[in-house]
Amino acid sequence: MTLPDLIRESRERMQISQRELATRAGLAQGTVSKLERDQHEPDAYTLERIATTIGADPMELIVLARASAKLRRDEHQEQRMHRNRQTSAVVAAKRGR
Repeated sequence: MTLPDLIRESRERMQISQRELATRAGLAQGTVSKLERDQHEPDAYTLERIATTIGADPMELIVLARASAKLRRDEHQEQRMHRNRQTSAVVAAKRGR
């Protein structure tokens, strides 16, 4: 399970909105939204607030956050490598003309 999945599923199980989770955790609603979309790397304070609010172990959230960040980095690296291969192919094709 990823950090965004854990947060979203916990919030839905609690039957509360992102805004309500944010209010209970003392965070901005946008922060919760970004966390659920895996578009934010949370600091320890944010993870602790979320964990306390959803009743999760803060260490579990830290481990999941690190795994999510590594996955994002790996995906970005793969995308860069793919673009580089495409660029190389275009350059090679132009040279072959």
